[in-house]
Amino acid sequence: MFKKSLVALALTVAATGSFAQMYIQGSAGKGTLGFDCGTNVCQKTNSGNKFLLGYDAGNGLSYEGQIINYGKITSSAFQDIKATGFGGNVAYSGNFNDQFGYRVAGGLARNKVDAPSVTAVPTTNSWQLAVGGGIAYNFNKSVAVTADYDLSTAKLSTSATATSTASVSLFSIGLRARF
Repeated sequence: MFKKSLVALALTVAATGSFAQMYIQGSAGKGTLGFDCGTNVCQKTNSGNKFLLGYDAGNGLSYEGQIINYGKITSSAFQDIKATGFGGNVAYSGNFNDQFGYRVAGGLARNKVDAPSVTAVPTTNSWQLAVGGGIAYNFNKSVAVTADYDLSTAKLSTSATATSTASVSLFSIGLRARF
């Protein structure tokens, strides 16, 4: 569903002739999932990634759609928990100078947590607030290397009748291209 929405957004923007204001970004890094797992708090990191499609509306304001994979972890209490999400952001970006820039974003994410060790309700989905930000090194006006941090929460099934709130984040290094 979300992939279809991204395609529809891209086609809509293409129809207006505003390709000079589109950008895409792919990045990979360390995802973190932290939650209450009984007697203590479990926090684990693993590899994660994200893909972002944005439309620059001008004056630094942009609208973004993103798909994010916070990674897969294994704890002593739960096995192979996977956290993913998709959503939309409103972002503000600018440049410190010709080579270095920044980006801050806030929006909503539909986060999904798969916990196969919880047999009755192994998957939970929830809409959550999401924030992110980062810095960029601009090679030119079209290409930049980025370092981003994305943070949100998610609902995690801990038993057949109980859920817990988990903290999910991703620190990633990537490449952004404007066209």
